[in-house]
Amino acid sequence: MPSGSMLGTGPLMKTPISFAVCLALALSSVVLARQTPGERADALVAAIQTALERPVTDAGRRVAAAKLAELDRMGPEVLAQKCAGYNRLVSLNRGSNDPDEKLLRRFLALYDQLPQAQREPFRFGRYLAYEILAADAHRHNDADLEKSLLRDAVRTFTAYPGDARERQLVQQLLDRAELAGKPAPALVGDTWLNAAPGTTRMDLGGAVTVIEFTAHWCSPCRDSYPGLLRLQERFGKQGLRIVLATRLWGYFGKEKNISPERELAADRKLFIEEDLLPFPIVIAPAPAGAGAAQAADANALAYFVQPIPHFVVIDRQGIVRRTDLGWEAGDEARLTAIVRQLLTER
Repeated sequence: MPSGSMLGTGPLMKTPISFAVCLALALSSVVLARQTPGERADALVAAIQTALERPVTDAGRRVAAAKLAELDRMGPEVLAQKCAGYNRLVSLNRGSNDPDEKLLRRFLALYDQLPQAQREPFRFGRYLAYEILAADAHRHNDADLEKSLLRDAVRTFTAYPGDARERQLVQQLLDRAELAGKPAPALVGDTWLNAAPGTTRMDLGGAVTVIEFTAHWCSPCRDSYPGLLRLQERFGKQGLRIVLATRLWGYFGKEKNISPERELAADRKLFIEEDLLPFPIVIAPAPAGAGAAQAADANALAYFVQPIPHFVVIDRQGIVRRTDLGWEAGDEARLTAIVRQLLTER
């Protein structure tokens, strides 16, 4: 995995750093010499925050890198401020194709030195660092490293009751990673589009299968449909099967609190008439009870779905071979490559 610089990569706005930012940073430099170590560390954290105000620019990143390096050279008495500086930069690596491994691992090492009483502001950043490192391992097809990172995260998050939320999140990532090599759970539901009347279950052996977990409100999901249609056109006659899985949400567009019947009709129009999708689509009912809007349906639970679009690739023996999240440039080519490979297997 690439180690990169201390600030990683990602989309940048190549604009000059603002006058206000320059002034604030200049003033902070003037007073640094008169400050105690704690005050100096606080000022450096503030300078990092200022340099990375939205929109984040390449100039701002360079300033933040310099301030973070200075902060990191300070002694252990400013450990909490070091964590704060690194924590601000962790999220900038999310979604990057070349995350800053050195920065992420340094943050994790600093966090582990913090007393429990000082950890609360950085708990989610710690989870995020593990998530980014594991996602990068997955992107590089290093399943052993991905699972090793996530198992380590589960162990460390299990140690303290205050980490319960983050432990649940990272356990879901590990469960999803460990799906690879296991039998694919059947898709179940009473409502299907583009399927035989009376269909309530689809077992997933016998054909190379791509499942996409989607939703009517998900723009990246709809961005993926042309690629799936091309995939079906190219490999359908060789036995490729594509299936979509979604659920009812209780709304559609600007219409709130709509009936299941009305939402189903809107889904049918969207998927079949507008997007012209020929694939079987299972539509699960909306989960009941408190928190139902964010709850997962049975199919999503079986596949440990977090964000969507969420793709699962299954071989002819019904074994999960790969899962992927999101849809961006290059994903169609990667999906095409694995489908082609699985179609050659017997």
